[in-house]
Amino acid sequence: MTGPSLRAWAAAPLLALWLSGCASYHAQPLHPQRSARTFAARRLDSPAVHDAVAKLVPQRAQQWPPPRWNRAELLAVALADNPQLAVARAEVGRTLAHQITAAEMPNPTVGLQSEFALHDARPWLYGVSFELPLRSPGLRRLDISQAQIATSRARWQLMGATWTVRSELVAALS
Repeated sequence: MTGPSLRAWAAAPLLALWLSGCASYHAQPLHPQRSARTFAARRLDSPAVHDAVAKLVPQRAQQWPPPRWNRAELLAVALADNPQLAVARAEVGRTLAHQITAAEMPNPTVGLQSEFALHDARPWLYGVSFELPLRSPGLRRLDISQAQIATSRARWQLMGATWTVRSELVAALS
């Protein structure tokens, strides 16, 4: 096995590695009419609201929907369905994920380089590069500390948004 067949066998694993690193994108466009219909169809007697209330208020009324809503059940519904709280919870999740990645070591990378030499018997030149990013322990501790501070800030913002929702509910009930 010499010449082109050897090159083909050598290039096949590299091509497979290169293709395995490709990511695919599948468009999922938003449909405003469908979003408006689902928003308008929300009801207090839906099973999703029942499950949310059951998680937050274990000693709720046995009948669903209750004939008369109390403050605890209304607060549970408000905490489960409020979009600002959903955004704040997502921000807490994002900062927690950043905190995890800040503690990780950076991944090494391997690269394939090629070059074409015009006036050479073998015009193609190949090379492999290996890069190992080094991060000092002090910089790593700093990244972890910054991520922890961002997580604390996001949690405080979630608590503030929760308190705002509760205050608005109390004002509406008064």
